Amino acid sequence: MAQPKAPYVKGSSTSKAAAHAIEPHLGRLERLVMDAIEAAGANGLTDKEMERQLNLEHETGSPRRCRLVDLGLVVDSGMTRPSERGNPSKVWVASGTSGINPPKKPPKPTPKQALVAIGEIERVFTEHAKRTGEKPSAELIKLRHWVKYYVGKVR
Repeated sequence: MAQPKAPYVKGSSTSKAAAHAIEPHLGRLERLVMDAIEAAGANGLTDKEMERQLNLEHETGSPRRCRLVDLGLVVDSGMTRPSERGNPSKVWVASGTSGINPPKKPPKPTPKQALVAIGEIERVFTEHAKRTGEKPSAELIKLRHWVKYYVGKVR
């Protein structure tokens, strides 16, 4: 069976089956969630408020909102409201609402910053090897070599 497009708990056959079952409805559900958050304006919605308003289970509503966040369409407003138990819950708004914009990607590091990062990686590798007697994994060694190669190219 192909991997579902909807998120699911790895290793759980029931979660995977539910992800496959919801696939035909993903677009409609994401649109419902987006419309609700947009309609709330600068006041935004917590996940619980959105799920109540749309009569969705948490396992359905929250993943749709997460997908909209991943797409940059919904952002954390920086506000919270108390949940039913009094705990702070994030308030989500549509991107661009009242001057709230999605976070910008950090700038690319300068070659000097990259070299400092490589030095830190080397330090961690060395300390780990001394402490545990283990050698770094092949994947980490490849990563270290790739970063060194890339930094050499941008100098």
